[in-house]
Amino acid sequence: IFTATPFLAGATADTPGMAFMGGFVGHQGRVHCRLHCPLIGRRKDESGTYYPAAFRPHQEHDED
Repeated sequence: IFTATPFLAGATADTPGMAFMGGFVGHQGRVHCRLHCPLIGRRKDESGTYYPAAFRPHQEHDED
């Protein structure tokens, strides 16, 4: 009699696949980082796709 105990040693996938396996939102979500970074995505009105937007800090804005 042969008894096997299967286990998952490692997994690779594309971005939507990793989001599904890890339980996170995909690359078009509002918070799209897998490591819980503080970068929040921005989207245009009437659009469901979020894009990463890096803005300057408030203290470094130019006075025109």
